[in-house]
Amino acid sequence: MDFRASIGNFGDVFSGPNAVMGRVSIFYENIVTFFLAPGETAIVNFGTWICSPGIYVFKCSLLMNDDNPANNVRTETFSCPAI
Repeated sequence: MDFRASIGNFGDVFSGPNAVMGRVSIFYENIVTFFLAPGETAIVNFGTWICSPGIYVFKCSLLMNDDNPANNVRTETFSCPAI
């Protein structure tokens, strides 16, 4: 399973270095750093996780404070099929 997220700088100043964490419970965690200009968006790649069959929740979190903390976390449920 490959994890990635779209990250955006909705402010009017340069942002960075920033850190964002991708996590699946206790099974997977990766932290990626990045820089963004005002109005810029980027795809952040967290890497690959070899998962067992089941249903999981991926959580992406910005690891710093900013002006709008309400948009700093996103969760998505996904399933890993049996091989």
